[in-house]
Amino acid sequence: MKNVTRILMAAGLVLALAAAWYFNLLEYLTVERLREFKDVFGPWAPIAFVFAFMIGELLQVPSVFWVLCAGLIWPWWFALPLSLFAALLAATAAFLVARHVLGDRFHEKLPQGFEALNKGLQDSPLKAVLMIRLTTFLHPVVHWVLAASPISLPIFLLGTLLGILPGVVAIIFLGQSFVNWWDEYAYWIVGVGIALIAGYVFYRRRKPAAVV
Repeated sequence: MKNVTRILMAAGLVLALAAAWYFNLLEYLTVERLREFKDVFGPWAPIAFVFAFMIGELLQVPSVFWVLCAGLIWPWWFALPLSLFAALLAATAAFLVARHVLGDRFHEKLPQGFEALNKGLQDSPLKAVLMIRLTTFLHPVVHWVLAASPISLPIFLLGTLLGILPGVVAIIFLGQSFVNWWDEYAYWIVGVGIALIAGYVFYRRRKPAAVV
């Protein structure tokens, strides 16, 4: 049954890429189209972005996508604090949902070796959260791990902010260079992206408890 599911998912991804190529759908995925987001929502665009970031984080949409979009829509001096605020809010929402809503039901999803990691969180909570964020950024499983630990919300927020800051800065500034790559290699970028997402999904199905 798992093999059938994987085959169907792979076929769906191939068909999606083929349809995008045949109907030239990528002409709509341009920076100009993306920046129309500001025109559609007007002064509410930042709020809409934060809301979309939060929903996407709960649905496990890669956070890199939202930070990259922010860097392409707004100038860096606005995109940077907005992305940090949205990321913190989204991570906090996932943290609180895991800790207070899901309760014990998400513990079975925690990675192996959680007890050893939990000891580090108890001994040096801020340092542990900082190192985890520096190495895993906003990986969804990290929210579960931290929610299952005894760390406080202030420590979670401070460690997350300091830990994701270098990554957010890099993504926003690299996003400017990405514009030039996109114009020339859009189909290749989408193809590689789909392949990476497919590989990630298959890996998680085979080993759902792994942490990057």
